[in-house]
Order: sequence, then C-alpha cells, then structure tokens
Amino acid sequence: MKTLYHIESEVEIDLSLLDDDDIIEEANERQLCVYDDEMMAIFESIYHAKANNQCYAELVNKLIDKTLGRIL
Repeated sequence: MKTLYHIESEVEIDLSLLDDDDIIEEANERQLCVYDDEMMAIFESIYHAKANNQCYAELVNKLIDKTLGRIL
C-alpha cells in the first residue's frame, strides 16, 4: 500500500531581489490579478465618481484601455 504525505513549508523571499516583470509574469501564469498604482487610482476615481453620482464612463474606458490595451 502506498502512503502519501502532504508537507507544507513557508519561505520568505525578498521581492526587491526579483525583477518586476518576472513577478507579474508569474502572477499572470497563476491567473492572479495584478493591479499597479495607476490602476488602483482609476478604481478609486471610479468609486468616488459613482458615490457622488457623477459620470464615470470615461474612467471606465480608461480602465479598459489600461487593462486590455484597447480604446473604446
């Protein structure tokens, strides 16, 4: 009979030693969503515009352009 073992370990990695492009590529391969500061600022702007009943269509278009690289 075969016995299976499940082992977990934690490793600390200094991310400053890694290239940002490598980190983003790894996250994309794992299908993780990565937001940069510019995208987070757009999300914040959309949130505040929506909360204040202001038009935010242009901000949504900007977000789509930033994430997909396509302009509406």
